[in-house]
This record gives sequence, C-alpha cells and structure tokens, in this order.
Amino acid sequence: MKYEVIPVSNERFRLAESPFYDPLTGITSFVDILEGKLHLWHRDGTKTSLSFGEEIGAAVPAKDGGFIVAGTSALFKTDGVSFTGILPLTDIFKGERRCNDAKADPSGRLFFGSCAKGENKPSESLYSYDGKTLAVRDGKTLLSNGMAWSRNKEHFFFSDSLAHALFVYDHDPVTGELSGKRVLTDLGSAIPDGLTIDINDNIFLAIWGGAKILKIDHETGEISDRIEVPAKNVTSCCFCNDELDTLLITSSGEDLDGPFDGMIFTCKTDTRGLPPDRFGV
Repeated sequence: MKYEVIPVSNERFRLAESPFYDPLTGITSFVDILEGKLHLWHRDGTKTSLSFGEEIGAAVPAKDGGFIVAGTSALFKTDGVSFTGILPLTDIFKGERRCNDAKADPSGRLFFGSCAKGENKPSESLYSYDGKTLAVRDGKTLLSNGMAWSRNKEHFFFSDSLAHALFVYDHDPVTGELSGKRVLTDLGSAIPDGLTIDINDNIFLAIWGGAKILKIDHETGEISDRIEVPAKNVTSCCFCNDELDTLLITSSGEDLDGPFDGMIFTCKTDTRGLPPDRFGV
C-alpha cells in the first residue's frame, strides 16, 4: 500500500510520545517527555495542556475518564486540569531515572518501564501496578518502550530500544504474569520505540532514527510493510478517529532542525485498530 503521511499542524514538540485516541471521550492525548506536559486535543477542536514540573514518560487513559501519568517522582492521577500523586517512585528508581512508555493491560493494570538518563547500558525493569500492588514483570530490560497485548490476551509484545529487538511473551490475563520471553524480530542496529497493534494483531513499530514505522507480522516477526515518515526520530503511534483506521504518529524535534522533526502526523491505513485499554482494576 502507498501511504500518505500528513502533518496535523506546524506545531513542533521536543519529544512527543505516548499517543492515545479514546473513542469514548473523543480525546487525543500525548505527552512531551522533556517538557513534562500532557497535551489533550478535544473533539470540538480545542487543545489544552498540563505541566507536571518533571519529565513524564506516558499518560494512559483511565476508566473514569482521566489519565494515569507515569512520571519521574511518582505515578500521577489527573483529570487534565490538576493532578495528584498516587504512587511515589523515588524509593524504586535509584539514581537518574524516570518512567518511560506505559499502557494498561486488558485487565486494567498499568504496565510501565523505567529509563536511565545518560547511561548506555542500564539495568532496568518493567513493572505493573493495579492500584494497590506494584509488581516487577521483567527485571532484565534495558530501555522499556512499546507495549501491546494480542486480542486473545495470550501474548504480550514489547520493544526494548537498547536490545534492538521486538519481544513476545506468554501472558496470563488473570494474574498479568509474563513468561517465555523470546525475540520476535531482531532489528539489527535499528532502535525500536513505541508501537500499536491492529485488529489482526499486526504490530506497527516506530523506529527512532529511522524515519519510519514498520508493520510486523505477530506470528513470524517478519516485516511486511513500512511507512516512511518525514521526521528522523519517530517515537510512537496509535490508531485514531472514530473508524480507528488512521495512524496518529508522534516524533521528536530535540536537537534536530529538519522541517518536520517534532511534528504530529496522520496516515490512513488499510486496516483498523482497537480502542485503548484503560487503567482501573
């Protein structure tokens, strides 16, 4: 398929990430990690933002209509106007660390990964939080990034940027336990970032530094298609609009001067995505 990637506007962001479109509310959300801001684009065309005063890795829709924000010092709950901390992270994250990407699993748990600043070979972890208990789901990650669960809930897909690979795990939907970690796609020297999944479990994976999104078969790991994006550091994507047939693509403009670096894009596809899972157990 020939893809047309179109900038949403001329607005540029330092490090846009964690895009979601929620058909229930009509809100498109994403964060600017380095600015520490949550951006909300509403169905009526208005745009609002909320600053957290620290770097935030992701903002995940919640079942009550708000968001859970994965930050540096804590997990926060927000209605988009104000926020409050719900889980301190200062005792968990030692040294210069923050949350990176995050998503809710099909049961409503928040999965989030840690990220070390200024280290090339950090030892990081992938966590889950159900509103009461924090659990380590994988204690041997390097740089946690994109996450998705298969439609039958039996598999978990996960990109580790510094491992240069897309992994698949067996997933227990009752307990959230992950097991049987294995490489689905070895990306060589490419750096995988955020990802989303379509109704057929095909994975759309952003490539940092690669100016593209790869479409990957969930069973074979083979790259079946690619979407060229006019921004060098593509960070993530999600399906948007009420038909969920269009990708919303985020990028980073930090330390780049290309005409489209840091912009948000849309791209019509020949498939459809799924509504986001929301936090709340």
